[in-house]
Amino acid sequence: SLTDSLPGCTIYYTTDGTTPTISSSLYSAPLMVYAADTIQAIAVAPNYLPGAVASGTYQVTGTPAITGLSTNSGVPGVTVTLQGYNFGPTQGSSTVSYGGSVLTPLTWSPTAIAVTVPPEGVSSTFVVTVAGVASNAASFTVVEPTAGFERAITIRHAQVPNTDQANFPVLITGTYPWLATTDNGGRVLNATGYDIVFTSDAAGQNLLNFEIDTYNPTTGQAALWVRIPTLSHSTDTTIYLWYGIPGITTSQENKPGVWDSNYLEVLHLNESGGTTIFDSTVNANNGGKASASSPAPTTAGLIGDAQSFNGTSDYITLPPSMTSGLTTFSVSFWTQTSDHTSNGTYWNEPEFVGDSTSGSSSGDFGISSNNGDLAIWSGLNGGGDNSLIASNTIGDASWHRVDAVNNGTI
Repeated sequence: SLTDSLPGCTIYYTTDGTTPTISSSLYSAPLMVYAADTIQAIAVAPNYLPGAVASGTYQVTGTPAITGLSTNSGVPGVTVTLQGYNFGPTQGSSTVSYGGSVLTPLTWSPTAIAVTVPPEGVSSTFVVTVAGVASNAASFTVVEPTAGFERAITIRHAQVPNTDQANFPVLITGTYPWLATTDNGGRVLNATGYDIVFTSDAAGQNLLNFEIDTYNPTTGQAALWVRIPTLSHSTDTTIYLWYGIPGITTSQENKPGVWDSNYLEVLHLNESGGTTIFDSTVNANNGGKASASSPAPTTAGLIGDAQSFNGTSDYITLPPSMTSGLTTFSVSFWTQTSDHTSNGTYWNEPEFVGDSTSGSSSGDFGISSNNGDLAIWSGLNGGGDNSLIASNTIGDASWHRVDAVNNGTI
């Protein structure tokens, strides 16, 4: 607990080694200390100068404890987060083991450790060891994909031009009656599709990172993104879809694992409520809608659900820090519009995506349309806006994929 003898004062504190200010965390309740923490604090009261910095270092030597798992069962290769306390702020010499075998953690914090269940894993227990002291054992049940149904999916090499692709997200979309739930004549057991997984091998031992964009348990309509480690341009690539696996009650997806570090943001626009449009990458560059109904959620997307914009007041804001300072980047999206409006100042009106700052040399970038044709502009180099109206008709009410690249020269 943090206290001060002066009545009515406010306490601000830090735990990262920086000097506290009135912009630091506001103290309101006793702090939880993990492993070794240094707490610095100041007291502030009306008509008084801020007090001197008080500092204290606390060392916790308690036994590490696992209080829960993000999922208690799953297929080999699934990512599991161990929840608890006294894990320590960093791994250091600490370990986490499964069935006696030491694992390599994906992330480590005082209260959470993310690990991958070994591909050849069997049902066993997790144990965290810190400073030679072992935690309690947390049980995990391995469910083999082979307990369900399997379908091979072959990606033709002729669809992969020029060179092999590494860590490539492949889209599998369509309506498959066998992916409906058993109540609807299909084979899937879980209404949210939790028992759908992908592996790179026919034995079901090597789990692939995947994301469920959209899933309809009634019809089996699905849009699924799967990250392929190596997609060959010279030989066909086969992966395996498993479904109807009994005993799985939580998602086996690894959404951030589908999109590598080259992706700053991936928005599927499939949210049916709320104002947040969630980023699937590890960057958490979420978007914000003008309101829950602006733009309006719709099931009429080309790939799963989508958002419908009215062309005037609907928008989604994106984090400006995401592209701050970038001069080389690309933007890709699908759109369907019948707009044939003449946008004489289209560089100030990013109909599709962009920065709406006005004026020449404003350091902006955007993609729009003019009289139904695709338009692009860039003023990133500070030397004036460079614009182009292409002859590609985009306002024909058909679906179009737009890929825009800024190579840093304009």
